Amino acid sequence: LLSAFIATLPTLSIVTFVFVYREGGQEAALSYAKGLLLFTPAWLSYIGLFVFLLPRTDIWKALVLSVFLYFFVAFLTKVVYEGFYKG
Repeated sequence: LLSAFIATLPTLSIVTFVFVYREGGQEAALSYAKGLLLFTPAWLSYIGLFVFLLPRTDIWKALVLSVFLYFFVAFLTKVVYEGFYKG
């Protein structure tokens, strides 16, 4: 449980927020944050499928299928988002 907590610490996003804010200001940092929220369903799908598959198959198959699902859901999310906000 401790390793899962440490792995989910937002250290990378904190560093990225600082650099994006320094280079692009508040609007750029806000856009980055919204992008993180936009791709949360893809990340949850990835983790959910991995948890489901790992007890049923080997780690490599679980990882490959989970990553594939991540990209698929991310693509669908992007398409739907762009469809709603095109104009």
